[in-house]
Amino acid sequence: MKYSRDQLWTPEEFAAEYGISEATLADWRCDGTGPPYMKLGRIAEVDIPSDADAVRIHVLTEEEEEKYFQYAMSYPDLHDVGRIMINQGMRPEEVVSLAKADINLDSGTIKIRKGKTEAARRTLDITAETRRVLEPRLEGDSMWVFPSRRLHGKHIARINSAHDSVVADAAKAGVSFNLVPYDLRHTFATHMAESGVDLGTLAALLGHDSIRCVQKYVHISAEHKRTAMKRYDRAQRQRQRSRASRR
Repeated sequence: MKYSRDQLWTPEEFAAEYGISEATLADWRCDGTGPPYMKLGRIAEVDIPSDADAVRIHVLTEEEEEKYFQYAMSYPDLHDVGRIMINQGMRPEEVVSLAKADINLDSGTIKIRKGKTEAARRTLDITAETRRVLEPRLEGDSMWVFPSRRLHGKHIARINSAHDSVVADAAKAGVSFNLVPYDLRHTFATHMAESGVDLGTLAALLGHDSIRCVQKYVHISAEHKRTAMKRYDRAQRQRQRSRASRR
């Protein structure tokens, strides 16, 4: 996609014009990717919100995830892109542009070749569910995992329209989804952080250069804090017993 160098945009205007989430804009600001004019400071004259203000991080609950993907079954590309995102933490543009040559089921890996930084160009080990999603999509003549039905020889460009249709379909049934596709990546990252994955590893999985970019994903619950303190208390008591036994 090409972006105009002739206009100054607020992040909100830019996201609306090109159908890009503010979370993606924050990703670009954080690790130096994104359109060239942003890298050259073309939006330096407008008020750019902080990452905390710009990134609306929504982590899907189990119930929300189940309902969303029930509705997404009617839109196979959206469903499968979404399942890969929530399993691998990939950006939506990384998933839709996957070539079959990027997938190696023998080694169980996905190679992301087109990232704008070295960190973004990475190889990921796939989950069992990702394998199940990918296997049938590797059949057929197209070189793409998600070939476009309208543009021969191209891959699909976006999943936003299908997502909007899911939200609309659900609303007719009285179900409200307050989420965007990028939240699937946020959900992966948050679950990883909560499961104890260190921030350096999480940054590498997400394709970021710095752990600063992933600190926002650490949403530690009260239960996680209680568990951590219990673990620390057990370790403290063990050290005290060890000291007492040496006296």
